[in-house]
Parts: sequence; structure tokens; C-alpha cells
Amino acid sequence: MRKITLYFFLLITFASAPALFAQQPQKSEVIKEEQPKALVTVHEKVVSIENATVGSVVEIYNILGVKVFSFTIESAKDTFTIDLPKGFYILKIGRITKKIAI
Repeated sequence: MRKITLYFFLLITFASAPALFAQQPQKSEVIKEEQPKALVTVHEKVVSIENATVGSVVEIYNILGVKVFSFTIESAKDTFTIDLPKGFYILKIGRITKKIAI
């Protein structure tokens, strides 16, 4: 009985394999323009951001994941001062995430 079940299972598996491979989507060439990565530098309580997209939102989270600071970038080269206690934070600009230490 086990052999019949095994043969039946293998027969179904091999019969459905071509259908699985035939449904793969065709690869199309998409040309994307890569934006330069934002450069983030921190010196004491001054954070400088270069090459960031104007209008994107900068968010700073503490280690527990609580948002402690947020602002919008107004120029490609922006500097701001934050009044946070010393420690480690997570800075997020759009899809870019950086670890920073103050």
C-alpha cells in the first residue's frame, strides 16, 4: 500500500512540475536611475545630511523604537541641532536607515 501511495504522489508531482516552471514571469529590463546615497555625519549634537531628497522626512528613533525627533529636509545639504541625551539612535530618511551615536 505504501508503494502505491508513493508512486501516486510521484506521478502527481512530476505531472505538475512543467506547469510550475511555465508560470514564471518573463524578465524585463527596467532601467532605474540610482539616487546618490545620503551622507549623514554627527558631531556632538549637530547632524549634517548631504545628497538627500528635498522634501523627505528625517526621523530619529531611540533604541526602544520610540520616535524622538522628526523634521523635513528643505535643501540637498541640511544641518540641524538636536537636543537629545547621549546614546545610540536610529536615523531614518525615506528608505535609508543609519545608526548614530550622540
